[in-house]
Amino acid sequence: EGQGWHTIDYVIPANIDNLAPFATDSQSVAERIQNLERPYGAFRALRLKTVQGWTSATKEDGLQFDWDYGLISLEAPIGQRTSWLGYASGDLPSKFNVVGYPAASPHVFPGLNLFRRFDDLHGSTAQQFSVYTALWRGDSGGGTYSYDASTKARHIRGVNSYKLEGTECPCYMNRIVKSTFDNLQTWTKETPPPANKAMIIAHHQSTSRPGVTPSTAVTVGNTMPVSLRLVNIGFVTSSTITVFFYSSSDQYYSTNDVLLGSTSTSSLSAHTYTTVSADVSVPSQSSFVIGRWFSNGQYNTLFNTEAVGYVSVRAAPVFHPTTGNDRGVTVDDDDDDAGSGGEVSDSSSKEKNTGLVVGVVVVLVCLLAIGVFMMMRHRASGADLEQAPAELHGNPSHTTPHSVLQVNQL
Repeated sequence: EGQGWHTIDYVIPANIDNLAPFATDSQSVAERIQNLERPYGAFRALRLKTVQGWTSATKEDGLQFDWDYGLISLEAPIGQRTSWLGYASGDLPSKFNVVGYPAASPHVFPGLNLFRRFDDLHGSTAQQFSVYTALWRGDSGGGTYSYDASTKARHIRGVNSYKLEGTECPCYMNRIVKSTFDNLQTWTKETPPPANKAMIIAHHQSTSRPGVTPSTAVTVGNTMPVSLRLVNIGFVTSSTITVFFYSSSDQYYSTNDVLLGSTSTSSLSAHTYTTVSADVSVPSQSSFVIGRWFSNGQYNTLFNTEAVGYVSVRAAPVFHPTTGNDRGVTVDDDDDDAGSGGEVSDSSSKEKNTGLVVGVVVVLVCLLAIGVFMMMRHRASGADLEQAPAELHGNPSHTTPHSVLQVNQL
């Protein structure tokens, strides 16, 4: 209250919540948006219309609910996909269907499911009528419609408005009278027809969802394959779709996330989906991988982000230099990389064997040189060979490479 009017509104037809059951107060608007399933997309409101009786009325005069209705014009002809109900004025029938998204007890999923109630007319005034059923927070703005069994026609006759404080029922609706009907007709004619565009969102209709491959640990400095399934729920073929993959500390994109790589795919026809794949850099630490895509000319980018998986990253091998070359030996404690814990990998074994051969050759050469030296000294001095023992020292410039453990960072 007291914050003014909305500046940007979105309508999410047939919203369900399969990704997370509830939004929390600590979540940002972007995080809440990413938690929503959207089988028909989400579309921006281009125009909102109501009457001065609503915008100027106050709670003190008690008249605001006589004018509690309006019209929202969307950027897309979504009714072509979802269909719609008509609306009518005139005499009221005796029974009504009340629909809405209740967001209070006793409903298990507050605000996330469409509920319909059926009950009798309770009473009416010039601008309102009431029905013997309850309204909860989240029902406001829903439609109350009548059904004609003979023609199977359904018409909205009122807009869900309020209930009296401290009561469960009846509930009160703003009645569609002749002036309301005329306003709705005029506002509709004044609104330009919505454009036909593409709308690219993540495809969730399969239980086998692509993501990060493989799910096992990967090593820093390498690349890894990632994939994302996208669907065009718009009305025309899209332009080229560019997908960026990021490393993120959580399942929600932010400007602090680190770009791992990107790829592009050709245009996508309406009502079709595709799987976009790329080889991207392994992140510097274990993290979520976020996909984020863009396509020129689509309706909006409200739902252009998707968490595609979580990757466990392990440290790159650490090598210690040896004399004559810059390579070393690594001992791996990961059973997946060696036959058993502590075994030396094939490449390391070759290095170790090569070092052993070189070491043996060096020792033999040293022994041979010492022998020649002692023989020459013996001949020169005539001394007994046992009186001049040679003191053998190891080559101080040659060190045995250290073994290191490659640790999985989880």
